[in-house]
Amino acid sequence: MPKINRATKLNQQLAEAHPAAFQCLSSLGRRLFFPQGIPVQAAQAKNCRFNATIGQLSDDFGKALPLPVMAESISGLSNEEVFLYQAQGGRKDLRQLWKERIEKEFKATISTPVTCMGLTQGLSIASDLFVDSDTDVLLPNPRWGNYDLIFDTRRQGRIVTYELMSGEGDDPSKWSFNLAGIAQAISKIQKKGVLVLNIPSNPVGYTPNLNECKQLIDVIRSAKKPLVILLDEAYKGMEWDDGCIKHSLIQELSSLEPERFLVLKIDGATKEMFFFGGRIAFMTFVCGPEAAAILEEKVIASIRSSVSALPSPSQAMMIKALKSPKLDAEVAEIRAMLKERYLCLKDILESSSLTHWKFNSAFFVLIDTPNGAEETRIKLLEHDVGVVSVASIGAIRLSYSTVPKENLAELISIIEKYI
Repeated sequence: MPKINRATKLNQQLAEAHPAAFQCLSSLGRRLFFPQGIPVQAAQAKNCRFNATIGQLSDDFGKALPLPVMAESISGLSNEEVFLYQAQGGRKDLRQLWKERIEKEFKATISTPVTCMGLTQGLSIASDLFVDSDTDVLLPNPRWGNYDLIFDTRRQGRIVTYELMSGEGDDPSKWSFNLAGIAQAISKIQKKGVLVLNIPSNPVGYTPNLNECKQLIDVIRSAKKPLVILLDEAYKGMEWDDGCIKHSLIQELSSLEPERFLVLKIDGATKEMFFFGGRIAFMTFVCGPEAAAILEEKVIASIRSSVSALPSPSQAMMIKALKSPKLDAEVAEIRAMLKERYLCLKDILESSSLTHWKFNSAFFVLIDTPNGAEETRIKLLEHDVGVVSVASIGAIRLSYSTVPKENLAELISIIEKYI
């Protein structure tokens, strides 16, 4: 059958082009391929005089035909950009613009980023591709709770937890990146593994320094089994201290050999462009062009089989932003505001009685709760303060991205009083 032949051919090609990628594929990942169905046939007929392929509406001139009440809400975008389907895996011009953005930072052989519906979908697709019940998934503690739904509940991977920070004594503000914990987790991989690195971290708000990153590469090289290194870089670009790395860890990881390792970077507009409602993220593999084409097809097949096409308006908005000469300055202005909040909060915490974790990036700080995280969260709600409880470490997560600088002192004073 064509379905079997297509998937088999892709897998054979991937085994030759990038052995680790093939060995780490899940059973679903091996079955995935992009069918030559309506989207492909519609693309092939794009320039035909009569294109009767795709089930979308156009007027007598082949243009979009939206409801006027909806078209009235659009400014600066064409009806075609907003109301019609776009290419599977994202608009090609958007994917190329994001690739160029990545390549400005460093030079490495990477795939063309595939657009997905937010970083969560990117992580979920990665899980579909590489996680089975016989896959060891190495996750940090503390971690974003959605990791457990994605890698454990949905795909039933074997979860191996490593403590993100460690150190002597009870003061987490003096701890450092737990390289030994990651090494121990890697040593537990039985058949194949996925190492999730969330840098900068949510909920800790920590980014390692350059020396820690160099040591991390040596730790990863100690892996005896095929390993996917999954970089969740949702908060990339929001590293506030001079000591932490300012670039993507993909730069150091690109030297890993494809016989044993596959590196996958997931990033996007959600935090980097402060486009939270846009649901635009990207999946980029570090690999040669032959493996890239196969992995991109499998990712697009996963998208096709779940959400099908991606939202058109947010893609058009992203393209417009990425082409604008004002973009970098506007992003820098917002990041500068966030850095001011970080510096202010850091000074306030250091002069308070609260015990907080080391933090230097992203939006967050963790504060220890002697009387229990959830109990503290509920008590603070009664005093008009909302925080997130992180029960696994007995702490609350405070997001300073939503609190004005002038209100931080009052916020910490209330927490200090009722913690």
